[in-house]
Amino acid sequence: TWDQIDICVIERVRSIFQRYDESSDGNIDEEEFRQVLADLMNLKDAGALSDQKKQIFWREVDTDGSGSVTFEEFVLWYCTFFCPSDGPMSLTATGRPVSMIKRIESEKKKKKKKKKKKKKKKK
Repeated sequence: TWDQIDICVIERVRSIFQRYDESSDGNIDEEEFRQVLADLMNLKDAGALSDQKKQIFWREVDTDGSGSVTFEEFVLWYCTFFCPSDGPMSLTATGRPVSMIKRIESEKKKKKKKKKKKKKKKK
């Protein structure tokens, strides 16, 4: 909810939103959002994230199903995934949010476990 979000976080998120709102219409479309994801997750290529995961994130951010994301939708989504629950914003030395780093690391661990299981099955 808005009353729980620090004004500094809102301003930071606004600058991110405006950077990707290429048409300056106050909305981010799905293609623009895919680039947001790639950049926030520090991926060299938006294609590095599966289409299924992109769709999951898109459904989470486009809460009204309009096909575009308003700033209000974006800031609530951003704070859900990038702001830790114990504070308005906690960044690592690289400037990446702690909560997102934990999520990425968790996904990497899951992938490694799957690869190990596949290797064991082949043997």
